[in-house]
Amino acid sequence: MTAVTLAVLRAIMRLYPARFRDRFAADVVASVRLELERASLRGRTASLRTAAAALADALGGLLPEHGAQRGPVHFHGGLIDDVRHGIRSLRQAPTFTTVALVVLSLGIGAGTAIFSVVDALVLRGLPFDEPDRIVAVLEHNPKRPVRTR
Repeated sequence: MTAVTLAVLRAIMRLYPARFRDRFAADVVASVRLELERASLRGRTASLRTAAAALADALGGLLPEHGAQRGPVHFHGGLIDDVRHGIRSLRQAPTFTTVALVVLSLGIGAGTAIFSVVDALVLRGLPFDEPDRIVAVLEHNPKRPVRTR
């Protein structure tokens, strides 16, 4: 089991950039070997879990390491162009922009107001000690009906 896992790990390490491989491959393999030896003392299930976690971790680091080799990510033709297009569209349609801003502000305001009421009444509870002991006493007398003005 250990030999197969380490062979697969070495194959995965060949996919990493040379600079990373030269610096870290030996340490990674040694660390995984030690983890597998410790896991083998706990049984076959622990060994399988450790092997799967080590291989998944090695595979999960491939894309970030290759991305780091390329340098910083630039937004050519992506996010910046979308933002520019959105601003241009909003400038060309001032009525739509105004209506959209009014609807957004009303929605945000209404949401805030509703949350404030719910927070004050439901989430925080009543401002009394032992609010579950508050009762209302009512009287019911059919001979003497309640008068309304």
